[in-house]
Amino acid sequence: MKPRECEEPGLKWQNQALKYINQGKEALFNNPAALAKLERERGLTPATAELFNLGLLLPRPGDRLPCRFSSRKLWGLPPKSGAKRPDSLWLPRGLVISAPISGQVLTRDADQPGFSRMRIRRPAKDIENGGSKYFIIPGSGMAPLLLLDRQPAVVVVESELDAILIYQEVGDLVGVLALGNCSARPDQRTADKLKELPLLILALDNDPAGDEAADRWQNWYDHTERLSLPAGIKDPGELHQTGGNLQEWIKAALPSPWREPAKRLVHATSDADAEPETPPPPDDAWERFSEMPGCDYLAETETETPLSAANMPLEFMTF
Repeated sequence: MKPRECEEPGLKWQNQALKYINQGKEALFNNPAALAKLERERGLTPATAELFNLGLLLPRPGDRLPCRFSSRKLWGLPPKSGAKRPDSLWLPRGLVISAPISGQVLTRDADQPGFSRMRIRRPAKDIENGGSKYFIIPGSGMAPLLLLDRQPAVVVVESELDAILIYQEVGDLVGVLALGNCSARPDQRTADKLKELPLLILALDNDPAGDEAADRWQNWYDHTERLSLPAGIKDPGELHQTGGNLQEWIKAALPSPWREPAKRLVHATSDADAEPETPPPPDDAWERFSEMPGCDYLAETETETPLSAANMPLEFMTF
């Protein structure tokens, strides 16, 4: 297996990401109903949402489009070739899932980390007519998210939200690696760490693509254990949602001496072969919506606009 080559984003990108992540956290934590929905649908507590810097990216107040537009230059990105507005950066609304710079540690007492990736889980309503449910902000670093400190084993999953949930529920026993998608390869830093561990637990999605990925991982590493999901259950998040016990499920793959919790921090390495980028709206969308409030082209002097999810309909918040 040849590790994926990954680079961290530049400082301008990180500064913009930090601004949006902080605004998104404020929007999420100012909306108790959204926090309750996140816990009800994904099993993630407010404490976990805060630790992992989850948030909401929302349209500007009064905007009728389910997105925001920013300047690529502000993010340190080159102009988009062939576009009518080559500096425009489309940002769809949704749940913001960030990844810290590789090697940084997440604890409740630590300084806020720098960020290398922003992935947005788009609402189901916004992709009814097509499009990917996840959108990765261009320029993001694309290594897998590894949550690991002193644990002797790592659980390999596809979804970052599933990885965060497993850390919340079983992080005293295992680390977690989120690939981002089943075809992703680890970067060199992650591959080196995985070789040092006694055990890799494969908990990939319960579908043909997940089965093929598990076969590849068993060819790459000879210290793997495959953990099967019950029939009809797609992934660890769904197992939790249907009343399954994640702790007992994962403990079954561990040797008895490893079933006692260990003190944990979260060392995060981030950067996975990305899903195809969700295309922005067609160019004629600008002609149809250019006069709407909040959809004006944003130049270098992009203004700060406070975000509020207080009146956002909960049916748009699909986690």
